[in-house]
Amino acid sequence: MMSNERRKTIGRQLNTQASMVEMTDTQRSQVFTLKTGRKITFRFVRVPASDVESKTFVNQETNGRDQLALTRESLKSIIQTIKFQQF
Repeated sequence: MMSNERRKTIGRQLNTQASMVEMTDTQRSQVFTLKTGRKITFRFVRVPASDVESKTFVNQETNGRDQLALTRESLKSIIQTIKFQQF
């Protein structure tokens, strides 16, 4: 006989509707709970296109992708998801 109890979800859960606080762009944030239980808050920051190069950077120790290979075509499969789950 099957139980009606739901199995505990393991791994990271992305439920943007439950954890996203919709406010003005400068007040939007999303909370992620790490495996350790520590909660991390990401805040939405709008960077004008003209400022991206001077105000942003890539840490090669944690994100070692070849930045020249990141083109609109190579990112086509994930571009639509970025607005829902990444800050």
